[in-house]
Amino acid sequence: MTEFTWITLGLFLHVLVAIAGIGPMFVIPLMDRLATSPAPFQSLRTAIKIQRTYVFALLAQLLTGAWLMLDSKYDEILGKQMWLHTSFLFWLIAGSLASGFNLPRSKKALAAAEAGDASRSAALLAPVEKFTGPAVAILTVLIVLLMVWKPVAS
Repeated sequence: MTEFTWITLGLFLHVLVAIAGIGPMFVIPLMDRLATSPAPFQSLRTAIKIQRTYVFALLAQLLTGAWLMLDSKYDEILGKQMWLHTSFLFWLIAGSLASGFNLPRSKKALAAAEAGDASRSAALLAPVEKFTGPAVAILTVLIVLLMVWKPVAS
């Protein structure tokens, strides 16, 4: 049996947040499609809740990731783990897109839909559906890939 350590707990929490908090983000493209249905309000509200969860999960990932780095011998290997630095860069871009672009536009789209302006709502969601939503998903997949594969890890 593996001995319990703080780093084991940190890794467990890091992976748990990735699955529970970030995983639902992949449902957003389906939610966007439902937003054009006859009852778009509930699907938009659900998409906004998922996006908020994603933003909080990213913050939890930052905290647990920092915990893992501080609890390991990260100071001895600083600069040698480019996969980690690349993952952090992707995390920063994904978080900026999700919290600074997708979430505010989704909230505005919901307000427009509730006001009866379906065309404005669709126009607000179009860049999220076509570019930034898929970009966040791709960045998330790349982060997971780098975290698992750890290319050129020493």
